[in-house]
Amino acid sequence: MEDLLEPILDDRKPKLETLSIQDGEEKGVALVSTRVKVIHRLLISILVAVLKIFPGGFFWQLFGFAVQDANAHPTSFAFATGTGDAFGVFCGQIGLSVVLKYVVPASWLVPSNEVGVEVSGAKCCLPYQRESLREACIVASGSFCSGTAWQPLVTTVYNANIPFTGGALVVGAVCGLCFFIGVTIASELFEFFAKRERGWPLPQVRDITLAIAVMGAAACFVGTDEHYEGNWLSVLVGERKGNSVGLDSFKAGFSTFLGYCAFQLLLAILIPWGWLWTDNDQMFSVGKA
Repeated sequence: MEDLLEPILDDRKPKLETLSIQDGEEKGVALVSTRVKVIHRLLISILVAVLKIFPGGFFWQLFGFAVQDANAHPTSFAFATGTGDAFGVFCGQIGLSVVLKYVVPASWLVPSNEVGVEVSGAKCCLPYQRESLREACIVASGSFCSGTAWQPLVTTVYNANIPFTGGALVVGAVCGLCFFIGVTIASELFEFFAKRERGWPLPQVRDITLAIAVMGAAACFVGTDEHYEGNWLSVLVGERKGNSVGLDSFKAGFSTFLGYCAFQLLLAILIPWGWLWTDNDQMFSVGKA
């Protein structure tokens, strides 16, 4: 009986139509209000800061301690810390996907009165819910590149006698570039093996905005270096003394968390909707009765 009634029941179900921002504008549908945009960006930004950025910095330092005790060569130390950064971000990305799928209510972002058409149902298509393992590998690749480059860069700018603020910005900019290169290469490889095109230029622009946020994390991390003269950030993030694994790892995670939040806040204010890495061009699936 259920098999016979299934076609009839299917016809009575609301039909979901996924609308892009551009399609919605053409159809006169107010897909995203300003309030929903702000909530969406803030929620994704905060979750990423807690679940990915902080663990990335924490495990960077933790893996560094593991090889530092063995008197590792600076190159080995750089690769070890880059691996720790990638590990923390990879695990955080998986955790983020789980949280977005099972914990965060869609109603937080898509109240029924926010969609400009009569709907029988609406859900939010947040980023990172789909292909979570693929996304984790991509961001981990970028994190490995930036995490590996960080310590050699700090040593270079310190030995070059670059003032603290300038040195921190140089380290942050190069680490952000390394992150972007790693993410781009990994993304293109995944798309190549999946035999599909990634598109241009929106994905690349969004990756650049994420790289800028990573720049803030890497630059603020320099504030934990106890050897840098004129280090005014140490008051906020604390200096890593090398005598406490847990405390130094926390300082590393907190400093990257703080720098990311500062830069991400500026990006969220300045970047138009649709171009920031938190945004999704297929944000809503609207079910028409």
